[in-house]
Amino acid sequence: MFLPYEEGEPGPPGYYLKLRARRGLIIGGSVTLGSSWLLTSVAGAFLVDSDENGGDFAGLFVPVVGPFIVLGTGDPNAFAASLLIMDGLTQTAGLTMLIAAFLEPERIWKKQIAVDLAPMRVGDTTGIGLRGAW
Repeated sequence: MFLPYEEGEPGPPGYYLKLRARRGLIIGGSVTLGSSWLLTSVAGAFLVDSDENGGDFAGLFVPVVGPFIVLGTGDPNAFAASLLIMDGLTQTAGLTMLIAAFLEPERIWKKQIAVDLAPMRVGDTTGIGLRGAW
């Protein structure tokens, strides 16, 4: 169980402070980077296969910098250049979110779980059992 961390507030009894990567940024960054790179790679595969100068589009297989490589080495028209810029910026945004998720972790209070092996009485007999607090 997790509780939100408030700066300067003492921790609740039975909880300890934990740092963890920001899940929202990990999910958002992964989806943004992964989906835009996948679409770019599929488009790059079609362009490499269909054009006699297909090598001009091989840079699209490289994540994040690929669209900028093609923009610099190829000769795209204005529409294609704008698509390459938007794609490169989208992939850069996804990578930035992933990096930020780990560089600035969130602070949460996590319930401390304690489990002990202890003698226990069950009915008329005594045995060993697990006792825990969470």
